[in-house]
Amino acid sequence: MPWIDLKSALKSEAGFLEFIRSSYRHGTVVALCAGAIGILNRRLEAAVARKDRDGQRYLYTQIEVLRSEMHVRLEIRTDQALARGVLHLAGEAALARVHDYQRERYLSEFSKLYPEIVGAVGVTRAKFWEAGVYGQDFPLWAQQNGFTDTQLLQAIQVSKLRAYDALVELNRELEENGKGARSWKLKTEWDRRRKEIKLLSDLQFRSAIYKCIRDVLGEGFMPELEKWMTLNTRIPHFRKLRDRSRDSKPNLKLQLLPGRKFRPERTPPRSTVSSEPRA
Repeated sequence: MPWIDLKSALKSEAGFLEFIRSSYRHGTVVALCAGAIGILNRRLEAAVARKDRDGQRYLYTQIEVLRSEMHVRLEIRTDQALARGVLHLAGEAALARVHDYQRERYLSEFSKLYPEIVGAVGVTRAKFWEAGVYGQDFPLWAQQNGFTDTQLLQAIQVSKLRAYDALVELNRELEENGKGARSWKLKTEWDRRRKEIKLLSDLQFRSAIYKCIRDVLGEGFMPELEKWMTLNTRIPHFRKLRDRSRDSKPNLKLQLLPGRKFRPERTPPRSTVSSEPRA
């Protein structure tokens, strides 16, 4: 992995995002996002201090995009570590049973959500989802086949991330051009993307490999697996980076949802009636 100057890279948002999105090293992307969020948070605090609303909105959007990238990459890295742990502790046959069960569980949960999925993405895309195909802009690192990969959930995670990125772009356009008929079209697309993200999250959560491992290999296997991950992977360190980045939120005076105007906070008028009982 080449050395990178974060401060210089962050001058070009598109270039930095292209760099991290094309990287197959999930742990490195998590670390880069954590460092970038730290720099952007300092810039955001300066924008809050000088009451620069446009600067706050722009920086907040950058931070949220990086947080979502970090979160999904950590999920993928964790799933890979779980699969590797099962392979090491229980063998290849056990891992194959887990993956088979995961696919069955996915199809079962998909059938339960099918009416909502068709309503959100249409019949054609619903058929692709059922087959585990989630988009043509799927990055090369997610197409790699190997015993440590849980391909189905990687596909869901990446698709969810790209849908969230599209939502962020819609937010930006709503802030700049959200008026009249254009505003209605943007809000309709915004709502559709939100539903898509929620459905992808539901599918991912209900088919999570952690739950499948627990169901196939038993509850007693999980402490041993967690111990193996703590000793043999960097997942605990990456979780600390994620939590630190997630907890650092300046107090913004902004409304970032579409269709609502910014209103400064008003202090309620003081009551002229005393609350103390009369003697």
